[in-house]
Amino acid sequence: MKNIVLVGFMGAGKTTTGKLLQERASCYRLADFTVDTNRLTPDVVADKIIAFMLA
Repeated sequence: MKNIVLVGFMGAGKTTTGKLLQERASCYRLADFTVDTNRLTPDVVADKIIAFMLA
């Protein structure tokens, strides 16, 4: 199984989501693939994940 993390700007450190991202950062670093979702459409994110899964 491949581990994928989606990362986008969530106001890190200011919001609940940002705090969770910081707390989980060490786990996220173990991911096989990370997608920075900033300024990407859902279709582009999906295409990146599919390409990774098929590689």
